[in-house]
Amino acid sequence: MIRLAFSSLRFRAAAVLATLLAVLVGTALAIACGGLFETAIRLDAPPQRLAGAPVVVTGAGSYHFANGSGSGAYPERASLNPALARTIAGQSGVARAVPDATFPAVLLRDGAALVRDRSVLAGHAWTSAVLTPYTLHGTAPQAADEVVIDAATARAAGAHTGDRVQVAVDGKAATFTVTGVATAAHRVDASALFFSDARGHRPQAIGVFPAPGTSAQSLADRLDHALPVDLAVRSGDARGSGEFAGIAGSRLPLFILAGVFGGLVVVVMSIVVAATITLSVRQRQRELALLRASGATPFQVRRLVITEAMLVAVVGAAGGVFLGRFGGQRLFHLMTGHGVLPAALSFTQGPIPFAAGAVVGLVAVRVAAGMAARPAARVAPIQALREVAIAPVVLSPVRRMLATILAVGTVGLAVTTLFLSPTNASALGGPAVLTGAIALALVAPAAVRWAADRLTPRLTGVGGRLATINLRARAVQFGAVLTPITLATAICLGNIYSQTTQDHAAHDAYLSQLNSDVVITNDSGGITPGLADQVSALPNVSGASELVSSHGWIDKPFDQSHTSDPWPMLGITAQHGDPVYVGHVRSGSLTQLSGQSVALPAKQAADLGLRVGGTVRLRLGDGASVTARIVATVDQRAGYEQILLPARLLAAHTAGMLPTDLVLRSDHPDAVRVEAASVVRNWPGAHIGGKAVLAAEFDAGLGIQAWISYLVAALAIAYAALATVNTVAVSILDRRREFGLQALTGATRRQIKGMLRVEAGIVGAFGLVAGTVIAAFTVLPITFASGEWLPSGPIWVYAATIGVIALLVLPVTAAAASVAMRQRPVEAVAAPTG
Repeated sequence: MIRLAFSSLRFRAAAVLATLLAVLVGTALAIACGGLFETAIRLDAPPQRLAGAPVVVTGAGSYHFANGSGSGAYPERASLNPALARTIAGQSGVARAVPDATFPAVLLRDGAALVRDRSVLAGHAWTSAVLTPYTLHGTAPQAADEVVIDAATARAAGAHTGDRVQVAVDGKAATFTVTGVATAAHRVDASALFFSDARGHRPQAIGVFPAPGTSAQSLADRLDHALPVDLAVRSGDARGSGEFAGIAGSRLPLFILAGVFGGLVVVVMSIVVAATITLSVRQRQRELALLRASGATPFQVRRLVITEAMLVAVVGAAGGVFLGRFGGQRLFHLMTGHGVLPAALSFTQGPIPFAAGAVVGLVAVRVAAGMAARPAARVAPIQALREVAIAPVVLSPVRRMLATILAVGTVGLAVTTLFLSPTNASALGGPAVLTGAIALALVAPAAVRWAADRLTPRLTGVGGRLATINLRARAVQFGAVLTPITLATAICLGNIYSQTTQDHAAHDAYLSQLNSDVVITNDSGGITPGLADQVSALPNVSGASELVSSHGWIDKPFDQSHTSDPWPMLGITAQHGDPVYVGHVRSGSLTQLSGQSVALPAKQAADLGLRVGGTVRLRLGDGASVTARIVATVDQRAGYEQILLPARLLAAHTAGMLPTDLVLRSDHPDAVRVEAASVVRNWPGAHIGGKAVLAAEFDAGLGIQAWISYLVAALAIAYAALATVNTVAVSILDRRREFGLQALTGATRRQIKGMLRVEAGIVGAFGLVAGTVIAAFTVLPITFASGEWLPSGPIWVYAATIGVIALLVLPVTAAAASVAMRQRPVEAVAAPTG
């Protein structure tokens, strides 16, 4: 049977190549997604600045929910009690415990920040340099105005020992003397500025050195039992989670990306492989009928088809295993390069993803080949010979039933999505593009016949009339071409326009609550109280508010509505005078929002039985538990509610420890800009802008989910594009006899190519329309759930989709036609198909 299978494969190069490429790409992408899964499970991040400490103690990385339903990663780094280092140092087996406080500090050059990124926290006490360790060229800082700079920062700034430099610490600029330059013993990406002490900052990590004769792992286990449960003891590569912010928070985005895209890859690969194999088997009806007529049993025919497919699948899976390693690394680096994941996170891809990806590819081919071979094996030899190579449009009851179920499911998902919150709408409405595309794939031949009967009768000319006849007669073959076009269109439009619509709605909900004319930011760390007070006192400023954003949870009474997705928290200043925050206050007053107070969304307060004057316990982004007095409840746009806190309270529990913006209201904004300019020039790194600054900062916060959606759309359409090329080429190359007969009966090469262009145009247009309709079942419900009436997004995305489909179908059709018509007509008629 294997020898016969090899002999048969030699004459069907196009079908073999199509199946091979589909399995190769699908296996490689499945392995890449498996690597993302393993990376999410392990979350390895080799330490850099803390690599010299065998054991690192930090705050807990996750908030464990009160109802025991799981945990959520803290978005900020937790601060530790300064006395904890002494407690740890007194434990058995500990030689030394060194606290590490990290705080905002940036070198200034010509009054501007050398590194214009407020997320970079480069300040440390010199005592923590041993945690790397560093080699010092010069002397350690002793006085308050002395600093040691790491070698990379010194080169970038052109600074040397003895120079006087400007450094902004916690947003305040001062002049320091460079007493030394520190060179790390190994790679350290983050810049570092070392001062004589921690300048009043609490440590976020404690490096622990074991006593002689004590291993790092045994010490870590001992400390894990001795220390409180709200502390994390890390060793090995897990120390990186204590050094780099966002490592623990990467697990959920990785799981989402790997799960969504991995599932999409499996579904698309299964559809494409099934379509390719089914098309190939249908084109071989005469060959299989001859085998039946020569004595082969249905079982033997079915076994032959499956063996041929599996031989190709093994080669494709082997190639996919080879490419899977590079594909996974490339996908991971793409996400870290665009800030979707922390750059310090290590990509991990062990043997399990490779084995799972190969199995997925082989199983997909086995199932597809089994389904395609079953009807071919059951066809009577005489009937198959009479049908020749043109298969009739016959849909089994099972296919019709499955298509109906999936179509109803698509409508059900769309209707249900209408009544969900924007966050849940995306999760439930997104799969509608897949269910709808699969439903159409199951009835694709009937859909092509319907299109031929109703959309093409008015076509004129030889090419148009021949195209109409062929669409009706070869509906099965054209159905295989229609499927990937529809799938590519639906996935691309559904993912992109759903994401752009949600981004626009969130963007509008955030900015509409802030009535601002002038916005001041500071690249050197944030808005200090001195800067805020000076600008707020300007004559033409009628209202001012500091702003800072973070995330957290309502801890008591426990709020089950936000668990793995924490509450967005917005820090603002008590609203006196002309308010900056213009959201509707249902009860209480935002003038009381100071100290340890909070304003809650009105609906959530009612659901939890909370009222103005009561208290609520909050779990902030760094793990701190804060009991706050409720001073107001506010009505906010459904699905985009935020918890309001005093800006300075919330900022103290963020990485920068300062508000990020100062928003001003004025009847004379131009005058305020002039007045503010005279103030901010004394604050290096401060800038004056408009509401566009807030828009840009908010857009940056949408980056993770947006990149996931765009990446899924890009890779999915690329895979579906490969399938389109495969099916178009296979279906055209199989029609050599037909083209030969048409040439012998008087048709010119130009007329035949014109016929093929018309066919490709009709199928491509129908696929675009069908994909657009299917995408609408995702996009429109998500639009309404987001509070919008029409989808938002650039029209060029739709135009680009049309262009991509046209560039896929028409050039491939022309190239395949040229290859198919190379032979003389007489030779083509006599040649075997395949």
